[in-house]
Amino acid sequence: MRSDDALELARPRLLRQATAYGIPLDAVDDVVQETLIEAWSHVDGLRSPERFEAWLSGICRNVCLRWSTGHKRALQRHTQGLGQWLVDPVQHDEPYGEELVDEQASDPVDVVISQDLRCLVARMLDQLPHEYRVAVELYYLAELPQRATALRLGLSVSALETRLHRARRQLRDLLAREFRDDALAFGFAPEACSDLNWHAARIPCRQCGHYQLSGTFETLPDGGINLRTRCPGCEAERETRGLIPLHGVRSVKPALKRVEHWILQHLTPQLQHGWHTCPWCGLCAPMLTVMPIEQALAGDLLLSLHCPGCDREASTWAWKCLHRHPEIQHFMLTHPQWISRSAQPVQFNELSAWCLRLDDRKSRERLLLYVHAQTLAVLATVHE
Repeated sequence: MRSDDALELARPRLLRQATAYGIPLDAVDDVVQETLIEAWSHVDGLRSPERFEAWLSGICRNVCLRWSTGHKRALQRHTQGLGQWLVDPVQHDEPYGEELVDEQASDPVDVVISQDLRCLVARMLDQLPHEYRVAVELYYLAELPQRATALRLGLSVSALETRLHRARRQLRDLLAREFRDDALAFGFAPEACSDLNWHAARIPCRQCGHYQLSGTFETLPDGGINLRTRCPGCEAERETRGLIPLHGVRSVKPALKRVEHWILQHLTPQLQHGWHTCPWCGLCAPMLTVMPIEQALAGDLLLSLHCPGCDREASTWAWKCLHRHPEIQHFMLTHPQWISRSAQPVQFNELSAWCLRLDDRKSRERLLLYVHAQTLAVLATVHE
């Protein structure tokens, strides 16, 4: 099939793609036409015909993003911004493939460098899971507002932040491994391309019970400290995202102790009232809600904090709020190989509740806890 015919046959699919990227109906035809023109002018550079559809979709994606951002990016902002992208919203066009150069660059050397950088970012984005890549494209590249991005993806703002944070983490890992040489060749700081410094926490994973946790500290853009822990076996990951003050703590185990103490001291008492002083602005009273945690953190409950004043959101582990309950403490002390199981929503005495479960891997004993869906007040315990 001739390339002209193939491009024209792709028009309906490109119209759907542009609409999905939020291009208004009165502009979508122009965006698709620009996509076809750019594709036609560079089709000779397509070295792998079997990649035609992916190549064309990449061009359409880039045109959509360029339309959304007003054609305002150039090479210098690319090279200065990629490292910041890994910790904050980027200031980049979405790359769409190795065959297309940046026609805005006037210096031929800059054209080559820009093309190579676009290829690097495109290859990195291709390594992300689909849901992460779409979130990155809409929020960072198209610069949609956070709430608009969350609405389009059918997520809460907190879930979107979690997804974007994990996407940035995966991109950092890619820079540290598969794309390290490429990143260093572009002059990115070595620390942006280095692997994270994971330390053994000497604490068993309470998700699977087979491995010990490792942890690392990350400095956030606002100066806060994010504690990350992970299990090498079940790959369960946790992070504090700057919610809990951890300045001055150098080891993972003491940091986890501080996290537990902070939750018990600051959050647990406020669950009964449904409000908490905002940890960032100190003036607002965000509501606390308990909800199932998504994907990788399944098995826990997520305590979500939203401040309507400074519009900040964060989350932490609701399970920590229960550690001082006498029966829970007794079970943990007498069953050192305890693990937690997935929380299940239930009705208890006509109240919305969660059924939490602790299992002992050695004796097969277990403790069931029925807790109020919002306040986490323990309604009943059953030792089996």
